Amino acid sequence: MDTRDDFQSDKDFPLESSGSDSNSTLLPRTDPWIHGNYRSEKSSRSCWRAAAANYRIWFLVLINTLFFLTSIGLWASGKFTAKAEECHCDSDSWESMFEPDLQYTSRVTFQPHAYFGGPPSNKTDEMWKRLSPPGDGIVEVPIAAAKNLPESLPAPNNPETALVYGVSVFHQLHCLNFLRFAYYPSSVTDMEPEEVVFHRDHCLDYIRQALMCHADATFEPLTSVGINGMGATHQCRDFDKIFSWAYEHRSDKMHGSGYTGGKVTHTPGDRNDFDEGVHAGHVHG
Repeated sequence: MDTRDDFQSDKDFPLESSGSDSNSTLLPRTDPWIHGNYRSEKSSRSCWRAAAANYRIWFLVLINTLFFLTSIGLWASGKFTAKAEECHCDSDSWESMFEPDLQYTSRVTFQPHAYFGGPPSNKTDEMWKRLSPPGDGIVEVPIAAAKNLPESLPAPNNPETALVYGVSVFHQLHCLNFLRFAYYPSSVTDMEPEEVVFHRDHCLDYIRQALMCHADATFEPLTSVGINGMGATHQCRDFDKIFSWAYEHRSDKMHGSGYTGGKVTHTPGDRNDFDEGVHAGHVHG
């Protein structure tokens, strides 16, 4: 077997002579294996340099993005904290004093009470009257404790140190009681007809907003005739505690000159935003 078969042909390795001497060393012009390895190594180094540069760029982008997001988060946190501090009520505020009596600690199963309905009568009127404490739920709040409350009138008995506010639930009961009277127009004898219409429509809208505000989500069972609302157990605020609190802080403990205690009324001044043509009433809240 020709040993040349173990090697590539002369075409693959062109030979050149360093001289005409037959004894001169014959070398291939190029070594493709060495040349190829060199090119491969050079190409690999270039790729690694490019990859490293890309990694550095992406790393810087990531760092800048994280820094930006962190800055936004800190800024937003500061804004929310500032807003919370603006709305925060001091531990000695009136709300914090009242809050323990507003907890949902009472479970009440609704039952029908016929004596709250029907035409106005001495007995029915007395039952409704008992739902509100003396003074109709108008209470005195020390000025120092009322700094987070809307501006109100000075307390007639203590104008320098206290303001008067109404507890909403008793205003709502007053409105519901007025609707009871308005259902029997002949029973309303101390108002002009237009005033009755205004007062009625105001109360309808006010009670609507109160119901939507508290939004009782108790599940009530259906009967063959629909839902009558009776028999379902509700999680309620303790009304007796609120009643007692309002009585204790009522504004009419002592009557000043010409002052007959708190009274829930809607004066003609309320009609500034009232379109009597459609009896729309003004919006509360």
